[in-house]
Amino acid sequence: MHIRMLFVLALCAGLFSAGCSTGGGPDAQGRAAAPAAQTPGGAEPLSSLYLSEVEGLHVTGTAVEVDVETFRLQIRGKVAAPLELRFDELRAMETVRLEADLVCPGFFVDRGAWTGVPVRALLDRAGLEAGARTVSFTSVDGSYTQRLSLDQVLDPQILVAFEFDDRELHVLHGFPVRLAAPGQPGNVWVKWLGEITVN
Repeated sequence: MHIRMLFVLALCAGLFSAGCSTGGGPDAQGRAAAPAAQTPGGAEPLSSLYLSEVEGLHVTGTAVEVDVETFRLQIRGKVAAPLELRFDELRAMETVRLEADLVCPGFFVDRGAWTGVPVRALLDRAGLEAGARTVSFTSVDGSYTQRLSLDQVLDPQILVAFEFDDRELHVLHGFPVRLAAPGQPGNVWVKWLGEITVN
């Protein structure tokens, strides 16, 4: 029982990234990650919030504090025109709002409305090159990556999301942007998303 619980907690939190959690070190642009000890405002240690609900979503992973002024979502790899998009540029694009379940198998289901830009729209803007087969999604600190097939990613419901239930994402849940991937388990929904790479 204990082994199963630890395995699923690690899976949902995204801890299978070279043995470390999503966050903790400087990101690819040299920004330091926020300390994992306390939530914003110093209210309660994150360890005591683990798997509790904050703003409608269960807390998993180690929060990464991102400077939204210098944040850039990078889209690279097998694309004709690599992109570096600011947060305000993402928000200015045509958005989709959809109801979807974030599922951590055997532990919780978080139901709500996700708002963001379809990954498909971003890849169309960058221009897919011949031979593209998969797409990788990596956190801003580079510690966590998940990969989906190109066919899966071209589903218009796969979003780079910045709102949950019509509120900006909380830092504990991936602010400024995260992947929302309906139909995929929770470990695929990469938080604090910083890079999309077409392979």
